Amino acid sequence: MKKTRKNRNYSDLLPCIQEVFFKDLEMDEVLLEIVSCCGKKFDVSRFMIGIFDENIEEYTFQYMYENEQTKKINSGPMTMKGKKFNPGFRDQLDHQIYSCEDTSNTKNYEVLKEFYNAHQIRSNIFTGIWRQNTWCGTVGMHECFNTRKWKTDEIKLLKKISTIISWVYEFYDSRELIIIQKEKIDHLEENLKRALTINNSMLFNQEDHKNKLDKLISAAELRVLKFVVEGNTNSEIARKLNLSKRTVETHITSMLGKLEIKNRVQLTRLAMNSNSI
Repeated sequence: MKKTRKNRNYSDLLPCIQEVFFKDLEMDEVLLEIVSCCGKKFDVSRFMIGIFDENIEEYTFQYMYENEQTKKINSGPMTMKGKKFNPGFRDQLDHQIYSCEDTSNTKNYEVLKEFYNAHQIRSNIFTGIWRQNTWCGTVGMHECFNTRKWKTDEIKLLKKISTIISWVYEFYDSRELIIIQKEKIDHLEENLKRALTINNSMLFNQEDHKNKLDKLISAAELRVLKFVVEGNTNSEIARKLNLSKRTVETHITSMLGKLEIKNRVQLTRLAMNSNSI
């Protein structure tokens, strides 16, 4: 049975999505709000967003809206195959719309019929989410109780929504990078302040310690020390030198013992005044 409906007015859909950005939400909350808004405006059984790598073997939709009738289906997790066994996925990777208006009568997507039947999908439409020409995921919708012919304005809107989602992804990704960089700067600033206020006894014994540093520190410990001076955490040092965190901690403890000092702040101060770094 084909779903009949009057021409819908979608003029308020994009403003509805825009309002989400003024709510000061986390990315997951924003995407959940978007699927809810779109699902209701398109009047569909399901509206979904999935964020995943293009080479994934199986994927699920992390963000989903279902209307009340569809919730009663309770068909279990909606897990789809990757591109090798999924022609709809391949269509999207080719920058095409993946659309099936009648899943019971399709040749192009015959291999997906088991999935369609399992989740009572009668019609669907999806488009890829791209960030600077890099695949990020997919967005689309299902009709579960009737077939539906997707109209031109609906397809255009779905593409615009895909673009908005890519902006959301990029915005939150950039914000996270800024936060990480700020934390590193704060860490370096704190190290510098503490190094500049080091106690006088350390200054009196500076030459003695400098000589010990040059003579006693091994090559492996020196490599770790260079990253300590830059303000890296033990985890960051381990990742950059391809060592375990425990090995990094062992090297730092060893250096403190050899140089007869108490902490990495004093160690940083010594290294900054040494010709070894």
